[in-house]
Amino acid sequence: MTPARGRSTAWALALLAGHVLAGAAQEPSGAPPGAEPVVVVDFENLSGDPALDWIGTGTAASLRADLGRLGFDVLDPDRAADVPEAARWTVWGSYQRLGRQLRLTAHLRAPQGGGGDRLRTFRVEGPRRDLFDLQDRIAGELRAHMRPAGRAPIRGAPPPGAAAATPAAGAAARAPAAGLAVPALPAGIIYGPPPPVAPAVINRDADGRATLRAVRVAGLDVDGLLDDPVYSEVPGASDFVTQEPVEGLPATEKTEVWLLFDDDNFYMSVRCWNSAPESSWIIRDIRRDSQNVISGEYIGVLLDTFYDRRSGYNFGINPDAGRLDAQMTDERGFN
Repeated sequence: MTPARGRSTAWALALLAGHVLAGAAQEPSGAPPGAEPVVVVDFENLSGDPALDWIGTGTAASLRADLGRLGFDVLDPDRAADVPEAARWTVWGSYQRLGRQLRLTAHLRAPQGGGGDRLRTFRVEGPRRDLFDLQDRIAGELRAHMRPAGRAPIRGAPPPGAAAATPAAGAAARAPAAGLAVPALPAGIIYGPPPPVAPAVINRDADGRATLRAVRVAGLDVDGLLDDPVYSEVPGASDFVTQEPVEGLPATEKTEVWLLFDDDNFYMSVRCWNSAPESSWIIRDIRRDSQNVISGEYIGVLLDTFYDRRSGYNFGINPDAGRLDAQMTDERGFN
């Protein structure tokens, strides 16, 4: 793996592909018969900082997964249109950066026949680094005030440090139908822009999110060389942005990515360009599964196989073929 200027490097990852191929048929919700429908809208970014836009999508995805596990019928946009608004639970909200603090506000609208307060508001605040704890506290408040079909209300004590629920009041708690500016629900089953149409391999939206197209191949040599015909026939996705030290800026070095699959495997191939000489590369370790593998020059990918934005499988490799793989659980556990 030698990503120097004028030279290329590649690595390919082969996995069972049944659940990751673009365009696969949508799976049923898996909710029990008679489960109450719920719609969760992406949270609104009140700070106006595009670098924080991902929090709104991630928070909504986390709540969808949590409510789905609880037994609700979490509706995708196509199905939501067939369920009257008065017959479903609706969750929406906003988030705001306050210095080093982050405030999450969620609004819950009960169905007409749900009983109790029709509108409720929950607000939590804490250090930005505790985002996932804040999301869990919001989820705990929702669980305490929603009744899945066929079950008694969940009235357990709120998570430690959770803010007390207060009745919704004022413009900040208005339902979407009353004029609250909330993002549109994502199209189809993709939390991002629509799939690119061939021959394009990447499609971006105004928020900077990207959707890539996987290309079927008859097979692929996983040998670290990008000399198979597909690499000259199919363009690699490129024009990525930086995360550090300044998030959102154009990348200073070119990177090309191909997502490929056959009947048995999913492949991710990457060509990296580097204007710096090899003598300046930082490679700290080549031991298998050492955390130092990803502390210098490396390529990594996390597969969100549960599509909940919280759990999946992580793979990484550095220029000297130091490798690691791990299972991520709830964005905290690393196995």
